[in-house]
Amino acid sequence: MESKKAKLATKKISEYLRTSRGSLDPIPHDLIPDILKKLHVKTLARFICISKQYASIIRNKEFKKSYLIKSYTHPQSLIFTFDDNIYKKRVFFFTFDHHLL
Repeated sequence: MESKKAKLATKKISEYLRTSRGSLDPIPHDLIPDILKKLHVKTLARFICISKQYASIIRNKEFKKSYLIKSYTHPQSLIFTFDDNIYKKRVFFFTFDHHLL
């Protein structure tokens, strides 16, 4: 059985979380692509599942171009997509160790 102190602490924590969630300023939309470009390709692939906004940015043609340019200058990852009549669109991410080149 939960003690009164534990119940009160749980109530205070849940109240704090409920009121503090909206107090953080969101990341400006124009900075999100720049932040995403700095992520490792495997993390970037996971971010597709986090939100529709991130998925839209990552699948954007301009984002893919700029990420590809970054991949050429810092060879560690590569991203590409192709259209498929059955599955609509697929995104592939590859990473490799530049020490093997």
